[in-house]
Amino acid sequence: MVQLVGNDFAFGVLEGTYRQDGEKLEITASQRGTGPSRQIEYLVNRIDDSHMTLTLLGRSEDFELNGAAPETATIASLTKGSPPKPSRDAGQVEPEGSTETWKEDQSATTCLSNMKQLGTAMSLYVQDYDGVMAIANTWSDALMPYTKTRETMSCPEVQKSGSEGGFAMDASLSMITVSTIATAADTVLFFETATIGLNVSDTQTSLIGRARHEDGIHFTYADGHTGTKK
Repeated sequence: MVQLVGNDFAFGVLEGTYRQDGEKLEITASQRGTGPSRQIEYLVNRIDDSHMTLTLLGRSEDFELNGAAPETATIASLTKGSPPKPSRDAGQVEPEGSTETWKEDQSATTCLSNMKQLGTAMSLYVQDYDGVMAIANTWSDALMPYTKTRETMSCPEVQKSGSEGGFAMDASLSMITVSTIATAADTVLFFETATIGLNVSDTQTSLIGRARHEDGIHFTYADGHTGTKK
């Protein structure tokens, strides 16, 4: 939950200020009580009085609004949720399979979003630990304070079975200094694994052979961006 008061906000271990200018929401954040500030700019799409979307680098996340809208100088909160499904006109028939497709798209989007957040969490961790990445076999524990919720650590398809995880860290990056990675944009940091549970790590030997989502297998790279391979 993000608590917004005036132009200040607090979210987990992060705190800072925000400023909205039209469709742009500019956030300046740092880890509570320590660390340098980072400035992030989102595009805001206000769906209605109870829903909004924040978009960063082409990736969107949907939120349900509880209380006043964030552009007002009053207390408000954002809870990550799903956008409302479009209403249909009377007599309009929903295409066959559209509900299933919508659910699959949501699952794939959430999975990729979680992996993106893990990349961001590792970046914040690295800032706090002199540019060194977490120990591979305890990476989930190390990054937990930097993530929004525990659910971030799991693929939604794995959660459906009542389990946790589905993501693994490449063990070859354990405790490595980020500045020594020659091609961070091409170096896999996290990948979808067949080994269920948290703190999973190996040199991609447990990479899933069959994608859980129709768009392919998801990866997070050492520079923080995510990608998909069929």
